[in-house]
Amino acid sequence: MTANAQKQEHEEEGGLRIGTAPVNWNNNDLADWRPFVPFPAILDQMRDAGYFETEWDQGFGSDINVLNRERAARGMTFSGAYRWIDFVDTERFEHDLKAVIPYLQTLHGIGARHLIVADSLRSHRVAIAGSVPADGSASLDEDGYQKVATNLERLAAVASSFDL
Repeated sequence: MTANAQKQEHEEEGGLRIGTAPVNWNNNDLADWRPFVPFPAILDQMRDAGYFETEWDQGFGSDINVLNRERAARGMTFSGAYRWIDFVDTERFEHDLKAVIPYLQTLHGIGARHLIVADSLRSHRVAIAGSVPADGSASLDEDGYQKVATNLERLAAVASSFDL
């Protein structure tokens, strides 16, 4: 069965879509983790592994015409993309919110539907990863959680304006 026939069958079935992420090949946070696989060769390797869907990565570039041509040639779709956002520090959140706009424009232009976010890494949180105190003493206070919720809502409103 050809890749396009498999993709069409997959889309007709509906339901759960299985995809991959570029981090399984290239990790932007760990540059020397593995040999770098450039775009669009990374899409070939994803397809060879049986995936029809992947996250978009900034390493793929932001030329919407190139991105759409390369994914379509392989019968693939972009599901969304991952982004670190600082939801706790107000000044950094404002910066991140402005900086995410070109990212959202690219996602919209390539037909992606999802923005996947995580709060920015903080050294004190990394230091206790896997051993967070059960009593909540290392967690955010109520005001901190409210700030995260408010900033998530603000980001969601901006992303929604790009159909994400």
